Amino acid sequence: MLDERMRGGRAFFRGPARRSQGLCCCAQRAGWVILRASDHRSAAPMTRNSPDLPVKPDTAWRRTLAAADRAALRALARGWPLERVLTIICTAMERLIEGSACSVLILDDDRKLRHGAAPHLPQAYNAAIDGLEIGPSAGSCGTAAYTGRQVVVEDIRESPLWVDYRDLAETAGLRACWSTPIRDPERRTIGTFAIYFSDRRGPTRQHLRTAAHMAALAAVAIGRRRADDAVFEAKARAEAASATKTTFLAGMSHELRTPLNAIIGFAEIMSAEMYGPLGSPRYQDYTRIIATSGRHLLTLIDDLLDLSKIEAGRMTLAAEPVDLAGVAADALAMAGADAKVVEIRTPDTPVTARGDRRALTQVALNLVSNALKFNRPDGRVTLRIFRPDQDHAGLEVSDEGIGIPAGRLAGLGQPFVRVESDHKHQGTGLGLYISRSLMELQGGRLDIDSTEGIGTTVRVTLPAA
Repeated sequence: MLDERMRGGRAFFRGPARRSQGLCCCAQRAGWVILRASDHRSAAPMTRNSPDLPVKPDTAWRRTLAAADRAALRALARGWPLERVLTIICTAMERLIEGSACSVLILDDDRKLRHGAAPHLPQAYNAAIDGLEIGPSAGSCGTAAYTGRQVVVEDIRESPLWVDYRDLAETAGLRACWSTPIRDPERRTIGTFAIYFSDRRGPTRQHLRTAAHMAALAAVAIGRRRADDAVFEAKARAEAASATKTTFLAGMSHELRTPLNAIIGFAEIMSAEMYGPLGSPRYQDYTRIIATSGRHLLTLIDDLLDLSKIEAGRMTLAAEPVDLAGVAADALAMAGADAKVVEIRTPDTPVTARGDRRALTQVALNLVSNALKFNRPDGRVTLRIFRPDQDHAGLEVSDEGIGIPAGRLAGLGQPFVRVESDHKHQGTGLGLYISRSLMELQGGRLDIDSTEGIGTTVRVTLPAA
């Protein structure tokens, strides 16, 4: 049974044709039963080509549809604003049906229809219906969105669906409105595609099929834009979370650094017995352990500080000539490397890079420390200074240690990713990430070659001075 409020318009349902409450069937096409109110004064004859509704020949019609598809999809691919894409769809339909004005409304999460595009409808009308709440008698579009079915109103003046909006339509000079729901791939209604006229109009089957086609095209555009928006919002949330983490790390690292420096300083004073003997040899061992552990913890805190600066874009580096042999010597001294374990290979002519000496020393120290840490007891570490070509300078550290499993090699150089998962060796997994970041900030790069059980080679290159 068709609801009384649908009189004055048309509703489309699948099912057998039948009479019901003063309504009669006028046609059944393409699986749709088209019902019309028995009061024929507001109804126009349903014909293939209504004489008062100019229709393009089928070939031209199909050509216009294909052009609309191409134009809309091209605009989407180029990232044009959604309203501009929907305007392409509306104007294509307007070219097919003379005297028409089309619109797209988008259903929001509050079940209200929002303006999408309506290039040739009065702006006052567009503004008035922006935010229209859908319902069983909310004009053609509000009802179509509510029921999920095409709603055709041939005469707004006589349709009960338009009672609350009749004056608005009259002021805008609108007399007829056919509305088709826009659905996503899950068949959920996400908007409406409407065709307006300034006089009474009734559609042909071709018009309704074309309206459904345009609604499907609009669904692609809306779905694509919503997907893009979802990605953008997720990225924004991730960036906000990352910024919060970075701020926390920076603040916490500074807070930890101050008392830790005091602990290390007093432990070293006690170990040196500057103010008299400690009284027990064990206390000497304890103070050395305190100082060593404190320095290790301080290194980790410094790594966290560097991480926060890099992620916040606040790491400032110089760009000046740096002798890589001097950088290597400083790194070996800081690592306390035994000359019997580390072999240094340098060319006859100095190799000078353009970069920040402190940052390059930090990178070299990290590479040497890792090589010593993961080397086998009788293995050697080789530090080589080289020039791969005229425009670049390089530093390479190789070991004969445990190597890196092929499955873990790709993840190295990312924050908190470690070679081993059993924590046999100390570390946070930040060293390589910081080293790679420091190299990239200087216009260089860091590469890793490794074979499990054979050893690892880490190579850094950057512009020559």
